Amino acid sequence: MSAAAVDTSLDNEVRDWLYREAELLDNGLERQWLEQMVSRDIVYQLPLRQTVERARGAGWVEGGRADLTMVRPIFVGDFVSSRTFVKGKELLVDGSVRLVCEAWVESQTGEKKVAGTVSGIVR
Repeated sequence: MSAAAVDTSLDNEVRDWLYREAELLDNGLERQWLEQMVSRDIVYQLPLRQTVERARGAGWVEGGRADLTMVRPIFVGDFVSSRTFVKGKELLVDGSVRLVCEAWVESQTGEKKVAGTVSGIVR
C-alpha cells in the first residue's frame, strides 16, 4: 500500500494565519489585527473577560461592575473603539481601590454607540 500525496498548502496557510493573529494580539496591536486579520463580512467575538483582565488586571473582572446601554446600533464595517474616563475612586477596607469610570464605545466618526459606567478593583 502506498501513501497518497497530500497537499499541505491549506494547512500551512491556516497555521501561518493563526500564528500571525496570535502575534498581533499578544503584542497589543489590536488596530493592526482589526485591519489585517478581521473580515468586514463576519461577526467576530472576542473573549472580553480575558482581554480586559490582560489589559487591566484580575480585579477588573473579579470585582468588576458594568452598567452600559446601547445608544445607537453598530453596523458591519463600523470601526469602534472603547474609551474610559476615571470619575471617582473608593478606598475599600482591604486597602484596594475601586475605580469608577465613565465608559463609552464610539464609531470611527466619533458617534457614541454604547455608554455607561464601569468599575474595577485595583490591588
